[in-house]
Amino acid sequence: MLFRSCLAASSVFVLSFVPIQAQQSDPLAEILIKKGILKQEDVQKGPIDRDSLIKILQTKGILSAAEAETVRAQDQAGFATKSELMAVKDEVQAVVRETPAGGSSMPKWLDGLYINGDIRTRYEGFDFDGSDLGQADKKQRNRGRVRLRLGLGKEWDNGVGVHVRLATGSTTNPTTTNQTFEGAANKNFNLDRAYMTYSPEKWEWLTLTAGRMPNPFVNTMLVWDGDLNFDGIAEKVSYQAFEHIELFWTAGQFVFEEESDGNDSLLWAWQGGGNVKCTDTFSTTLAVAYYVYQNIDNSAALNTIASRNGNSGSALDLDFEYRIVDILNKYDWELMDKPFSFYWNVAFNTADDNGAQVLEEDFAWGVGAKLGKAKNQGDWECGLVYERIEADAVYAAFDDSDFAGTNRKGFQISGGYKLLDNLLLSGTVYVTENINNSLNTSEQDFTRWQINAIVKF
Repeated sequence: MLFRSCLAASSVFVLSFVPIQAQQSDPLAEILIKKGILKQEDVQKGPIDRDSLIKILQTKGILSAAEAETVRAQDQAGFATKSELMAVKDEVQAVVRETPAGGSSMPKWLDGLYINGDIRTRYEGFDFDGSDLGQADKKQRNRGRVRLRLGLGKEWDNGVGVHVRLATGSTTNPTTTNQTFEGAANKNFNLDRAYMTYSPEKWEWLTLTAGRMPNPFVNTMLVWDGDLNFDGIAEKVSYQAFEHIELFWTAGQFVFEEESDGNDSLLWAWQGGGNVKCTDTFSTTLAVAYYVYQNIDNSAALNTIASRNGNSGSALDLDFEYRIVDILNKYDWELMDKPFSFYWNVAFNTADDNGAQVLEEDFAWGVGAKLGKAKNQGDWECGLVYERIEADAVYAAFDDSDFAGTNRKGFQISGGYKLLDNLLLSGTVYVTENINNSLNTSEQDFTRWQINAIVKF
């Protein structure tokens, strides 16, 4: 049975790449008649094969003797007809159906299933300067870290998709998938994503997502950390308004912390915008979002991370709510025959003042540029970002953790080189400092550098 399966599969492979001499009438003759090159009377004696057609074309002077001979030589293999290919396909399917349980055939539900992932090892170093905070003038830190992500999923022709990803990282910190080298203890491997999507066949402009999903919004590191995933549901509508203009609208309803005896911590989010393809090499995206946090004060776990926000000293006593307007504009074009991108991003907290507190540290902005794309072996890329994030402009538990939250300003400098098709070497340097040392913050001015080796599969 295994031999028969291999034989049938080999036949399909051969027929796909090595043509077989067709025995049916050549449809090329009908095309030549329609174009006036041949007349109906040229083939009036009935079905015509390829050799007869070559002779007719040679007789009419369309092909020379040498050209006719070349065509015949190349045509010796001929062309497989659709009926011949279908016959072999039917045979292969019959063999698969006959294969007993436990045989070598693959279950049908595995069709279209994908598996991917990556492993990243990192050296990370810090130079701290705490002199402005009355701490030790200088101290250093060095550590090794590893990240493993493994994903699988499947999408069906009817618009349904399922996606799952496991990743290393902390169960209490949603903005990292790193695992620090520290002893022989086993490392965490957690459910990083698990979500389903649905795009109705009749409404291709609509995509519904539910579960633990990647960030559905156009974003930068100013408001959202790149490792952050969302628990809840999201709806996206896209509309091709004109040939080169696509409009989109995304809404999301997410749970950050569920309370059995209190109010849940929630996020309500909306974003609208458009993509404009100005030329083949130049495009731009504009997106405006509004993020409303609800009962965020009730989340002890998150607010411990968010202690960089201005608060009264308690993790459950943030000074302000967060109702954030986020405006982002991206540009993509070619520079020196390399892909080049640039963006500007501003965000500000519109929440009402809380009691005697005055919301003054409410504005954040950033700009960034990237040249090149390390996609294939030998490719390189480099990038530069500057950000200034006031203490209460965004929720510190969710913006970029490597930049170290809010009440920060500084640079991110990055670069990468694709040593092999599946091996990327990269490095990033952060040079950041406090904006206002008088605010409730324990962060120091620091330089942080990361050196990575990343293998994708």
